[in-house]
Amino acid sequence: LAIVSITPTPAHVLAPARAVAIDPYIVTAPQEGVLAEITLAPDSEVSQGQIIATYAVEDLENALEVARQKVSVADANYQRSVQQGVLDPEARAQIASLFALRAEAQAEFAFAQERIRLSVLRAPVGGILLYTAPEEWRGRPLRLGERIVTIADPTKLEVRASVAVEDVSLVEPGREGRFFLSSDPLAPIEATLSDLSFDAAVDDQGRAGYDARLELA
Repeated sequence: LAIVSITPTPAHVLAPARAVAIDPYIVTAPQEGVLAEITLAPDSEVSQGQIIATYAVEDLENALEVARQKVSVADANYQRSVQQGVLDPEARAQIASLFALRAEAQAEFAFAQERIRLSVLRAPVGGILLYTAPEEWRGRPLRLGERIVTIADPTKLEVRASVAVEDVSLVEPGREGRFFLSSDPLAPIEATLSDLSFDAAVDDQGRAGYDARLELA
């Protein structure tokens, strides 16, 4: 959660706020599984290729080991059949089927390796990492394609805030403000109030307030 300070004269108004991306990059789950954690705090700056989330890998590693053993057994059976097939017609007749079984085991092993690779999510682009409620993501089951986070171009952000009913008379569009990121509260970003709703609405926390939109400097 972030806050925004809107400056009327001579008072300050504090309001809960969040950065909203304009045309963000949406990062989705590349596979089903359980998310271990999102490694960065909301509103953090992220570089392209940086790790942003990881899956729980215990089941994936177990599946990889099972697949590795299956390849070992299938390869041993195939090689034995090839060697014995020189003199044994019955063994020679099994070569084709054992070759197919080995190829199937190798494909399963490659798939298990790919799932391990996909268990680490890296930022496809640089920007600002946007998501809410970090604690709710730990241990969360994911569906293939489910949205996890968005990455915003820092030049394409705006701020949405909820101004308390008792404070709304103190602010108006055009007023200057400062946006305090939860990831870096000591480095506020200058902003300008561009729009304020006419009617109050109740947010998810049951608080009544007026929706406000601010443009970042």
